[in-house]
Amino acid sequence: MTHRTLEFLVVLLSAVFFLTLVAHVRNQILRNRGVRTTGVCVNHSASSRDGRTGILIEFSTGEGRRIRFNAGYHEFPPVQVGGAVDIVYDRKNPDRADFAWETAPSGLKARIFLICLALVIGILVALRVSIA
Repeated sequence: MTHRTLEFLVVLLSAVFFLTLVAHVRNQILRNRGVRTTGVCVNHSASSRDGRTGILIEFSTGEGRRIRFNAGYHEFPPVQVGGAVDIVYDRKNPDRADFAWETAPSGLKARIFLICLALVIGILVALRVSIA
């Protein structure tokens, strides 16, 4: 493997590691202190890039505050405009919300994936240092 190839792999795998870690931590926060409620899809919007559909969900907190959040872009919208959907929101930051099924336990699989990815990155860094 060349020096440049190793650098590319380290950067690429580090980015994957970081994004996976952020998603896992966000998921854990919603699972640990999230409040489950029902939201309503209030709008669909088409993505100009790939034709996927953006979902806008509205819900009310326990205190009666109305929140709208973008639930991401989906190839096949999981809910139609006007349809009800289970969501989970962070009681400390209600603007942080997601579909309830997105906060299902990722637990052991995610941890094993993150550990393996960290080990691969470590090995690649060690190889890069030994080549230099």
